[in-house]
Amino acid sequence: MRTYNTTMSRWNSIALFGLFLFAGSLLVLELLIFPPQEPLAPPEIRDKPSETHRSASDHSSLLVTDQDAGVRFFVQGIQTDRASWVVVYPQNSPESLGAFFFPQYNGIQSGGGILQQPLKSGERYRAVLYGDDGDMSFHPENDPPISDGTGRPIQAEFYAR
Repeated sequence: MRTYNTTMSRWNSIALFGLFLFAGSLLVLELLIFPPQEPLAPPEIRDKPSETHRSASDHSSLLVTDQDAGVRFFVQGIQTDRASWVVVYPQNSPESLGAFFFPQYNGIQSGGGILQQPLKSGERYRAVLYGDDGDMSFHPENDPPISDGTGRPIQAEFYAR
């Protein structure tokens, strides 16, 4: 009986060692197939925490932080006295990546959704606040940008990380 217990504990030890060896091999294999990569963000934002970008007028404000790369977009805060749109653009392009409707609300709202094209890591974007003409559909020719007290559109710049 004693030989049986010794033999079984040896087999248990060998099986446990084999399990650890297998798990370690999988980890090494994963690192070989998918090596760690450098972040794609430029050096000035690579290790920087998310920033808050705010723009405001007397009755409207827009708050956006840096976003994760991909198709999701989120507005941290919007306050306006009318139904509005937040439209996302690449920094130097007039072509929008997506528009998000916010109904008239007395207070601060947050929200977002899925963009039509993804944000790319390391690139700069801008979110612009537009008023809605009442049809709850975004058309840049009918839905004018909401401007601040100096006539500039209310917008917030951000990076994708």
